[in-house]
Amino acid sequence: MVSLLTDDFEDCSNADWVIGNTAEFLCVSTDNPHGGTYHGRHRRTGGGGDPESYKSFTRQTGGIVIVECWGKWSSASSNHSIHVLDSINGGYFNVYFRVSSGNKLQYYDGAWHDIQTVNLNQYYKIGLVCRPSVPNFDIWVDNVEKVTQASPYGTVTGIDRFRIGSWSTGNYYLFIDDINVYTLVKSSGSIIPLMERMDLI
Repeated sequence: MVSLLTDDFEDCSNADWVIGNTAEFLCVSTDNPHGGTYHGRHRRTGGGGDPESYKSFTRQTGGIVIVECWGKWSSASSNHSIHVLDSINGGYFNVYFRVSSGNKLQYYDGAWHDIQTVNLNQYYKIGLVCRPSVPNFDIWVDNVEKVTQASPYGTVTGIDRFRIGSWSTGNYYLFIDDINVYTLVKSSGSIIPLMERMDLI
């Protein structure tokens, strides 16, 4: 396993994130963080502009990349997104918290697809098993595989950013915690078979 990105927000700093010009992303101790004392809180502050924020990692063009985090939303008045982005081509693997779908997790590949219904103010463990060279991905929620071999939105030939977004202006929050991005490789450099990833997601 080779780590590409981690953030548990316990340093209470978002200085290594790029924050959109109509986004606010704070490290806070309120609203029940998942693991430790702090978590990230993201919202949109105004119309137009860029309501997304991201953290970069070393570009991966092959193999299997695991992306896991804990996410929850605070209000059924805004949609929120979690993307694993190809910053060169603009395509991405994704999961959305969507009130407009009836309070569901969904993914988007040019059309919306349901994953499951979600509650407000409840953390969910999101796992994306990404294959940037195919490209496709699997979606896990709370250690249960929900979707297999989904297509990304747009063109993906590699991935290099973990990105979150909030899509309605106001105090409508996406909370995020315990982000981990890593490749599945053995010491020899070979990819770990999928059956061996059970305890990693």
